[in-house]
Amino acid sequence: MTHKYFNWLSLKVNPQGEPYLYLLKTLYSIPFRVSGLCPTDVRREEDGRQLRKEYSMDTGDGLTVEDEEYPCNVLECLTALASRMDDILGKYSENRADIWFYDMAFNLGLLQYDDSHFDEAAVRHTVETWMDRNYAPNGRGGLFPLERPIKNQRYVALWEQMAAYSNERY
Repeated sequence: MTHKYFNWLSLKVNPQGEPYLYLLKTLYSIPFRVSGLCPTDVRREEDGRQLRKEYSMDTGDGLTVEDEEYPCNVLECLTALASRMDDILGKYSENRADIWFYDMAFNLGLLQYDDSHFDEAAVRHTVETWMDRNYAPNGRGGLFPLERPIKNQRYVALWEQMAAYSNERY
């Protein structure tokens, strides 16, 4: 994928230009993996890859077969989830996927790694821990921690986690 695509994607979740370029680049470089604990999360991978088509339509830049087949990365997955949250919560007249992206990044503990305090190894470890679903049963350490979970969140699809989180918080 191109540098222009990365910039387009970054603007969706960081329109104010907050100092998280290294974090975004690292998330972009990590392939998203679907955990065997919840195989239906393959849909989140599909959502992430769908952003490439949206980019192509928005910019007129064509996609190569390689671009379309390249695995979804973590930045794409989180951006797509943030966009879905924005669609569902719909409290804003303009796209506010950035708010939901930063909410998820905060929940993962990634916002401490701004450009002046960046630790790539720690970011990669945190993301791998999340994708392996090695977080608390209530979702703490994942994208969507709950105060009153009904189920062990390690075995719940990201979509369902997002819905429960949204219902509990918003």
